[in-house]
This record gives sequence, C-alpha cells and structure tokens, in this order.
Amino acid sequence: MDYFRHDIGLMSDPKLITARRKYGAAAIVVYLQLLVMAYRDKGYYLAYGENDRDGVIWSIKSEVLSGRYEPDAEKIAEMIDCLAAHGLFDGDLFQQGIITSHRIQEHYYFATAGRTNPEVKWELWLLTEQEMREISSRSVLLQKFVSREENPGFTSEKPQFPSDESTHSKVTEKDRNIDSNSTLLHSDVEGILGERLNKANRSAIAKMRSLGMTDEVITATAHYAVGHAKSDSRGYVPYFMTVLRERLKNGVLTAANLSRPKEQSRPKQEDSSGYLSPTNIGGTERQQDDSQLSDWELEWKNRVMNRSKENSNDD
Repeated sequence: MDYFRHDIGLMSDPKLITARRKYGAAAIVVYLQLLVMAYRDKGYYLAYGENDRDGVIWSIKSEVLSGRYEPDAEKIAEMIDCLAAHGLFDGDLFQQGIITSHRIQEHYYFATAGRTNPEVKWELWLLTEQEMREISSRSVLLQKFVSREENPGFTSEKPQFPSDESTHSKVTEKDRNIDSNSTLLHSDVEGILGERLNKANRSAIAKMRSLGMTDEVITATAHYAVGHAKSDSRGYVPYFMTVLRERLKNGVLTAANLSRPKEQSRPKQEDSSGYLSPTNIGGTERQQDDSQLSDWELEWKNRVMNRSKENSNDD
C-alpha cells in the first residue's frame, strides 16, 4: 500500500470537519505540520508535554504560519486541542504529552520495514499484530512485537500487592468518592458549557485537580469561557480547556486567586480579527511589563513590532 498517496486524501477526513469550520485552512496547515514534525523527530510520535509545548507551537508559527496575519500561540494550541479532541491523535497519549496516531505509526512502520534494528517504545505503540502484518510481514518490529507478546517477562499489567480486606475496603471507598465528585463536576461543567466533555478533557481536568485546582475555579472558568469565547466559535470546550491551562500555569488554583488582576489570570486578548496585532500584542496597554512574556513570546513580539515599523516606513 502506498501510504503517502493514501495521505493525500486526509483533507477530506471527516475528523477534520470541525477544525476546518472553526479555524479554516490554518487547521489543516497545523495538522500537516504536526505530522511532518512527528516524522522527522522520533518518526512515530512527537513530544508535546509541558516542557515541549512552547517549542512545538513556536516551530509551527515560524515554519508555516509566519506573516502579517499569523495566529497567536493560544490559537494554535486551541487548534491542536481540537484536532486531538476529534480523534486525529490518540486521546490517552495526548494527555500524557504525546502526539501520535495510527496514521503516523503506519507511516513509520512502512518506512522502517527494511531496517535491521528499528526501535519503539511499546507503551506508545498503537498498531496491532494484524495491522502490522497487513502493511509488511518482513519487519523486524513485527518480530519484536510477537516475541514480546509471547515472552511472559514482558507484561503491561500492574503488579499486584497483597493487602488485608480492611485496607482494600478503605481504598475502594475513597476511589468511589473521588469518582463521584468527578462525575458531579463534569456534569456541572457540561451544563454550563452546553457541550459534552470527551475522555481527554476529563483526564486533563483530573490532572489539574490533582495539582490543587479547586472545583470552584474550574466551574468559574466554564462561565468565563461562555462569556468570552468568540461569537463565531462553534464550541466552548477548546477555549475552556485553553483558559484552564493558562490559569494553572499562572497559579490560579483557588477562588481567591481569581481576584488577581485580569492580565495575570487569563490569556492575552485578541483583536477583532482573532489574532494578536502590534497594538495589543502585550495586552490592552502598549506599555505592559514584558516580564510576563516567555522568551519565545518576547522574541515573536519584537519580530512583529519590527515588521510593523518596516511597513509604516514603506508607506
């Protein structure tokens, strides 16, 4: 099978419809660039954890979306979330900071079928034995996969530790209470947004709660998303998740933290076009303290400001 020819039809993939409607052709550009970055990085996945996210977004901006109307980092992050939420990347691994999919791994498997010693992290591998055989039965990866399955020393099951009945009962009851509280929170948020949260969204919220974010902040963020999402938006969930991550990054964990100045507790505002411009790149005030910007945001700001000066001189 010619997988590269097969990928030509990806723009008609039904999973891309929502992203295309919300973000236009930019969503396709972001998706294609993520595939390219995965292929040239590890080959079958792209790291997208907390320490990698800014670099990935900056690479997308600088390589394929730079220009007068380039989208801001928040918008690109929303696009990536939207792509993952609609099944273009594996949801469980995405929540672990990994961008990958069956499509990406099929390409890698096909490309490495003739190699003598290809290696993968099996905990990130999505293809089944049958799927690999349909692509190539000669791959060393297939042989390693089969040996791994047949070798009892390789197991993905968690070890079981003995425990007395009373301890087991206490743990079970605690887990039941946590699950119940999570279900109530998800129900409240879905009621506010008027939309369903997928598995990836719920996992992300659970992680934020484990880091100390209170339910009050999460529900307040849902109300904020409904009131501040763009009028042409076809869904609140991606913006809601983006604001949640921004608040976590800024240490907004409790209701008391929400009383901080707005420029410290929510993402930068966009202009009417949906993108940051030289007049609002630092926030609503041109003289805003640049210490709030990361290194790559400051570099990007300087680039845009210099470009604006050049354009005004040309006029």
